[in-house]
Amino acid sequence: GGYKLTARFNAIDGITAGSKVLLAGIPVGMVIGEEFDTERHNAILVMKIEDGVEIPFDSVAMVLSDGVFGGKFIKIAPGGELEYLEHGDEFEYVQDSVIFEELLEKVIVASEARRAKRKADAAAAAN
Repeated sequence: GGYKLTARFNAIDGITAGSKVLLAGIPVGMVIGEEFDTERHNAILVMKIEDGVEIPFDSVAMVLSDGVFGGKFIKIAPGGELEYLEHGDEFEYVQDSVIFEELLEKVIVASEARRAKRKADAAAAAN
């Protein structure tokens, strides 16, 4: 049973076949396939959603992580449309995976820049 939906992402780091698909925090499906689109240079995920689960057409499929060191999963944020996605449809709205290492690097670089500015300000005030 169930029906298939697809979603295109620029980054799906950590998502593999078997990853959970959650709606309102409840598992409603799983990722059953992934492929690379060589023309558009993005990843396509295929998800199987349980029968009876209606997902509004304007919903967002997001790649999220279960905490800093937890596994990745797909969270569906339901939209407000009265039309629903059907077998074979593709999510129009997605949010890519956030790579923890890249996020940490941004925090460190920003912190170092603030520290350098404070040193420069302190040196200027001392003169």
